[in-house]
Amino acid sequence: MGVSKGAWPVGGGEMGDLIRSHDWSATPLGSIRDWTDGLKTAVGIMLGTRHPAAITWGEELTFLYNDAYAGLLGREKHPKILGLSAEEAWPESHDIVSAEIREVLHGGNSIWHENRMIPIRRNGAVEEAWWTYSRSPIHDARAPSGVGGVLCLVAETTKSMQARRESESRFRALFEQSPLMVHVLDGKGQTIAVNPALERTFGVSAEAMRRYNVFQDPQLQSGPIRDLLNRAFAGEVTHTPPIRHDAAVSVGEGRSRWVEATAYPLTDEHGTMREVVILTQDVTARVEAQAALRDAEARFRIAREAAQLGIFDYHFETGNCVWDERIRELWGASAEEVITDTVFMNGIHPDDRPAVRQALEKASDPASGGEYRAEYRVIHRHTGRRRWLMATGRVFFERGKATRLLGTVQDISDRRRYEEELRMSEERLQIGLAAAKLGHWSWDAGTDRLDFSDQACAIFGVVKSPRLTWRRLQRLLHPEDAPLAVKAVKASLESGEDYTIEYRVLRPDGTRAWVAARGRPVYGKNGMPPGMIGVVQDITERKRSEEKIRLLMAEVNHRSKNMLAVVQSIAHQTSAKGSPRSFAHRFSERLQGLAASHDLLVNNAWQGVELSDLVASQLSHFRDLVRQRIVFSGPCIELRPAAAQALGMALHELATNAGKYGSLSGENGCVAIDWRISAQGAERRFHMSWQESGGPAVEAPAASGFGTKLIAHLTEVALQGRVSLAFPPEGVSWTIDAPLARITASPEEEETVWPSPAPGLAH
Repeated sequence: MGVSKGAWPVGGGEMGDLIRSHDWSATPLGSIRDWTDGLKTAVGIMLGTRHPAAITWGEELTFLYNDAYAGLLGREKHPKILGLSAEEAWPESHDIVSAEIREVLHGGNSIWHENRMIPIRRNGAVEEAWWTYSRSPIHDARAPSGVGGVLCLVAETTKSMQARRESESRFRALFEQSPLMVHVLDGKGQTIAVNPALERTFGVSAEAMRRYNVFQDPQLQSGPIRDLLNRAFAGEVTHTPPIRHDAAVSVGEGRSRWVEATAYPLTDEHGTMREVVILTQDVTARVEAQAALRDAEARFRIAREAAQLGIFDYHFETGNCVWDERIRELWGASAEEVITDTVFMNGIHPDDRPAVRQALEKASDPASGGEYRAEYRVIHRHTGRRRWLMATGRVFFERGKATRLLGTVQDISDRRRYEEELRMSEERLQIGLAAAKLGHWSWDAGTDRLDFSDQACAIFGVVKSPRLTWRRLQRLLHPEDAPLAVKAVKASLESGEDYTIEYRVLRPDGTRAWVAARGRPVYGKNGMPPGMIGVVQDITERKRSEEKIRLLMAEVNHRSKNMLAVVQSIAHQTSAKGSPRSFAHRFSERLQGLAASHDLLVNNAWQGVELSDLVASQLSHFRDLVRQRIVFSGPCIELRPAAAQALGMALHELATNAGKYGSLSGENGCVAIDWRISAQGAERRFHMSWQESGGPAVEAPAASGFGTKLIAHLTEVALQGRVSLAFPPEGVSWTIDAPLARITASPEEEETVWPSPAPGLAH
């Protein structure tokens, strides 16, 4: 449909053309020629303004708008909503738009909204949009209410509102997520809002805080704090030092914390104070750490005094050091003296200086971690007194270079003296253990591990090994002794008393040994014995000696009985004839001969007597005649005890008779004694002879007494040999021929059999 030249409305841009060309006859407004003057005037004003404007007319709310308004609609609405009703043009928000238009249409009053959100479909979706607009009545005399339509002047504020919402969102996120506590109060001190950090820190609820008024808090009524509050609410930024605040006192719940707060007053454009925002930081950890530091410093001062520590601070760049009074006193330095490297080193014992320099060089190497430790002697420059010191400290670095050494010095002279005494004591102990051939050991009951000294290893025939255990060592014990050793160890652990035990050991190399072990439980922190310590000693030789003594005692008992029998027989035979005085003399002489043999046996521990020694002992009262008138010779023969007794008695009797009646009774007589060994088939025999010469003429005795029987018969029986006794005029001759087995020493010895004396036989 064409538009004639000069048609109304005139101008109006794109929307003017669209209005002129639109078929209004199909709308409730009817043909444009029939519009009322009021409607035409309103449309003319709308098209003539550059501000976005729209008109809704009549009860059907027919919609018209200008070019500026069209720019707000988007392609989905413009231009198709021209001439539609408001409900059809704005279906996504007609409940708002239609309601407001009808309110103005029927009430005749204007409506104003700023930054109101009214959704709109554009860009393919319904989106949120914010508008600042007014709705004003258009008066028309033909309208029943006097208002024919509504003029809407609008400005879209979506972008500014979105920016504001984003800002508010960021602020809300900051408010919600801030580690600082945020407390917003109104001008009268009443809580408006608190953030979660405050709720978490004090353990209070938002509901409890909404009832909180800062001016009613009893903890904030002290002079300085109250003054800070008043100044903050008067418009001044104020800051409180750390204070302890208990939420339970303020709002009836929560906990106590140390806090530090800053109050920021917020004013409007007229300078009127609207709100106060308090930013609060929890400084409990810092305050408690500072208190702990103060306590630690106090304890350090006490410990420093108790341990007599000196403090030094060395600067590598200048080479100067700051010493406290204690270190200066150790060196003999005055309070005014500047401490340099030279002063420091000159006070140290010359033998210790290289070690100190090495410790300093190591500590100043960043790779070492900066730990400094040295022990050295210091010599007082005035008194010459020497003290042992222990210096410890830490080196501080900057860009890999040592800049400062801070540390302490402690007098350890007493400790070093104790250590030296302990070392000497340990050395003496080791010497004692070595002298006594004692080995020491320790046992860990938890791991069963045994730690042996070298001597202990030698005693058991084992080598040092971390795998040596008590269970393995038990395998070396004699099967009969192992259970006893295990029982002794267990009883010691249970009773807490020492244990002592002796057992046999079967060494890995096959040798056997007797070992004496002594142990003592070692107690741990919980009172339980975690193991034992002790010593061991090889007592094999002692055991052999004890066995030897036992055998010797049995031998002594046996020989004593045998000797009593011999003495009894001698006494009986001697007493057969003669007076008591002659009996005593003869009995004493014969006992002396027997005693001489026994002296030799005792001196040789009853292991036997060498024959030449026996002959010499029996002729000891003629020792001045030996090698002159008395000669004896023969091979070295170790006599068994029984043979020594028998031959000794015979030699004693022969020597006594020779001195009284025979060749030794005068000045020219001689005695020749010799012995030898011969072989007769498989048997070896012993031969011995006594030959007198040069003495008085010899006559055979008319009767044989005990002396003759002792020389012949008793010796023959004792040695199981053949004895020959002859009395030719030139001198007495005595010989014996006996098995060598009855003569030589032997581990076992048969008892000597002494026959009972025959009646009438006496010397």
